Amino acid sequence: MIHFTRSIQGRKCEVTSDHVGASYEGSTGLFVIADGTSRPHSTLLAEAFVRHVIAHYEKGRAHSEGATLETAAQYLETMLNDTHAELFTDPCQGSASYLVALIENEVLTLAYEGDCCAGLVRAGGQIEWLNSPHCMANWRRNRTHSDIASDRGRHRLTRSLRVGRKPEPDTMSQQNEPDARIILATDGFWAELSDVHQATLLAFPESESPGAEDDLTWIDLRLHS
Repeated sequence: MIHFTRSIQGRKCEVTSDHVGASYEGSTGLFVIADGTSRPHSTLLAEAFVRHVIAHYEKGRAHSEGATLETAAQYLETMLNDTHAELFTDPCQGSASYLVALIENEVLTLAYEGDCCAGLVRAGGQIEWLNSPHCMANWRRNRTHSDIASDRGRHRLTRSLRVGRKPEPDTMSQQNEPDARIILATDGFWAELSDVHQATLLAFPESESPGAEDDLTWIDLRLHS
C-alpha cells in the first residue's frame, strides 16, 4: 500500500482545522480524516479525535483482524463510541466532520458523520465518490457532489461529532477492487476544486496551491494486489 497525504491552508483560514492520521502495515490499516467546524475549540477536537482513534486502533488492532463485510462496520461503530467517551471526559467542546476508513482482508469499510468523503480514483483522475455528505444542501441524501458544491447550504452540517451525543455514523463496506486507488478528503477538496483541479493535485500532489478559501486536505491510498 502506498500512502500520501497533504493539507493546504485556505485563504480565509487563520489556522488549518483539518487533521489526518494513519496506522497501517502491508495491505491492512486504518485511516482517519477530520475537519473542525467554525465553533470554538473545534480544531482541537478534530486533532484530539484523530489521535484517539489511531491510538484505540493500535491498542486493539487484533480486534479488527478477520473483519468481514458483515463485521467491520460494527467494529468501527464500537471504536467510535469508545473514542467519544474518552474525548468528552475532558471538557472538549466544538464539533467536527470525520471519516474513518478501515482496510482489512480486501474489504474497505467507511464510517462517517459530516462532509468528509471517500472516493475511488478512476482513469484520468476522475473521482467516483462513495459516500453522501451530511449537510442541509443534501438533506434528502440524493444529490451529486457537484450539485452540493454549488449550494451554500453545504456549509450547514446535519450531523457531526459533538459533545452530548454519541456517534451515529453512516457506514458502508465493499470489496476492494484490484489495485484500487482510494481518496479520503475534506469538503475543501471535493467542493471548492473543479474536477480538473482535483485530478491535477492527484497527478502532481506537490503542485502549487489552487488558492481555495477553505482548507484542502486529502489522503491518497494505492492498494496493490
